[in-house]
Amino acid sequence: MRAMDALTQNLIDSLTQILSKESVEVSLATLQVCAPILIEHLQMVKKSAVDRRDVESQLNATPTLIVTDNRSQQSIKLLGAMTGDMLLSAIDWLDSQSVENLH
Repeated sequence: MRAMDALTQNLIDSLTQILSKESVEVSLATLQVCAPILIEHLQMVKKSAVDRRDVESQLNATPTLIVTDNRSQQSIKLLGAMTGDMLLSAIDWLDSQSVENLH
């Protein structure tokens, strides 16, 4: 899932609210009133958008996550894309290392 800026989110929320009116006539009337503002917002979104193809060649890093146990100060570096299960396993491993060091 991609991060979405506030302007884009507000635009989507506004359009969703307008288009979910009870009748088509009410939706059309609301669109006619709101169209100038919606068009302005769409133009701002387009202006600030980045085409993935323009930056794809610049993205050559491997995602890295460092998980640190605040009690023991031990950490583990996780390379690559992480799933929730992988992250939980890393946290469990750090916790088990912390417990082992207490004994």
